[in-house]
Amino acid sequence: MKRVGFISLVFPLVFLAACSGAQSKTLEQNRALWESQAIRHYRFDLEILCNCPWYDQMPLTIEVQDGEVVSMVAAGNGDISPYMDTFRRHDTFDKLFDTVDSAISGRVYRLEVQYDATYGFPTSIAIEVSRFMTDDATGYRVTEFEALP
Repeated sequence: MKRVGFISLVFPLVFLAACSGAQSKTLEQNRALWESQAIRHYRFDLEILCNCPWYDQMPLTIEVQDGEVVSMVAAGNGDISPYMDTFRRHDTFDKLFDTVDSAISGRVYRLEVQYDATYGFPTSIAIEVSRFMTDDATGYRVTEFEALP
């Protein structure tokens, strides 16, 4: 009986490690694809999906040049200043890659990521930290990507 109990505990941990290994490899491949593009100036729309007070401000239109945010504008030009600390954590593709990496390292309950086939950046990230918590899911959706001169 003890052996069955041990196996039932070890199998999920091995399964999670295998999943995170595959996710890490996919992340690395897509990050390398993005970096190989050498795009230094770009614009995109970012929607942060959660049960949050800023949802009516989505999507944000973000312009990035040389890794720095040049502008960030909310839908309808709403005031985003109270939420800037949160938005700054996800305002470049490098930071979105880091968000995925942190979720993999943190062994979250559920992580689903889709990447752009041409450029490699994350187009959709869904994170659920714990299966036992409600309202802990967060999502990120990237649309309207444009490489700029």
